[in-house]
Amino acid sequence: MPDKPIPSYSLYGNEAATDDPGFLHIETLAVSSLPFSGRIRTHRHRDLFQILLLQQGDADIEVDGTEVRLSEPTVITLPPGYAHSFQFYEGTDGFILTLALPLMAQPDSASRLSFMALDPMIISLSQQGRAAQQITGLIEMMAQELGEPDSWRTEICGYLVRALLIWLQRATQDLDKSKTDQNFSPLLNDFRHLVELHFLEHRSLPNYAEQLHNSVATLNRHCRKHLNVSAQELIHQRLNQEAKRRLSFTQRSLEQLAAELGFEDPAYFSRFFKRLNGQTPSQFRRANNFGTETR
Repeated sequence: MPDKPIPSYSLYGNEAATDDPGFLHIETLAVSSLPFSGRIRTHRHRDLFQILLLQQGDADIEVDGTEVRLSEPTVITLPPGYAHSFQFYEGTDGFILTLALPLMAQPDSASRLSFMALDPMIISLSQQGRAAQQITGLIEMMAQELGEPDSWRTEICGYLVRALLIWLQRATQDLDKSKTDQNFSPLLNDFRHLVELHFLEHRSLPNYAEQLHNSVATLNRHCRKHLNVSAQELIHQRLNQEAKRRLSFTQRSLEQLAAELGFEDPAYFSRFFKRLNGQTPSQFRRANNFGTETR
């Protein structure tokens, strides 16, 4: 009997796609798991990044077949595509934060923080009291902003997300990464890192495969296993995410954006965008523009 496909959700139990490049959602673990009696079954998120903060209680987590029991203050980061499940026990509490990848791709910090979008990480906070306090405070501030929306919410939450990622990076400085990612796909991680560095150059898939000393078929196999997309679709998804971010958060013309995104022909950029999103760049911008940049 063939294995059942792992469901892909925006939020757990909701199969509707999330197209908002500024998407941010926060729940307590108690609220998030209550409808499921503490058991969050195996699933994945295609375009969303998650940060789980366990503050108290016990939890079992499984990521791509690797099982871990947690019983101390811990942060878990979950990049898109990794199959995962949770079992939260009575008395367990904390937060689960879900955000769109473009929120992590701020130009001034992308090179320093992009590693976090590649590999799942388990970060113990039991001996890092200051980091635990700051991380908790930032998530609580974001939750408050989301609960009382006003015209500044998007900008404030963007800065809070950036501060949270920096604190998480600080907390990983002494982390032995080999203990957290040795069972995941190093080839897929390396491929996604190369895509992050070069997606604006529109490099060919054989070029990526050659740099990784692998074949296109092998890249496709790893992408389909972990992300349920082809390697070429992964490249297009990253380019599409960046297009959405710039359409939403800048006022530059479509011709300028097309050029910045590596498209020589603005009309081809429009066709590419409409094929992936079902609407033109202009239609998407009218529905999602936050006007936070005006250059």
